[in-house]
Amino acid sequence: MLNQRLAAAQSVAEAFRPAEEAIDQAAILATRCLATMMEARAASGVPLNTGLDELARMLALSTRLIEARREVIALHPDLAAIRDAVGLRAWFGDSDECSPVDNPKGQDFQAPGLHAIG
Repeated sequence: MLNQRLAAAQSVAEAFRPAEEAIDQAAILATRCLATMMEARAASGVPLNTGLDELARMLALSTRLIEARREVIALHPDLAAIRDAVGLRAWFGDSDECSPVDNPKGQDFQAPGLHAIG
């Protein structure tokens, strides 16, 4: 039974990370596409309202991908709770590969020009 739980937990961990990375990559690509669309409109000299609905749709898509990333982050402690509930903490330990959500690098990093709103 323990071996089955360990195998199941390992398979979830192996499937979770690529899904998480794919969401990040999709958000990057969608946001880059939005910027490219805006730059292309400006460079082509067409009226400002050209493609405005499509820009709004791409912005909404980018926003949904960022929200998906937030949900993936929120899953980390929930999955850890399941791990603990089925008795696997001793095998996986308390230190998984995830950093705290509010300080992903474990540092006092503040990007230039950015500040917390709250």
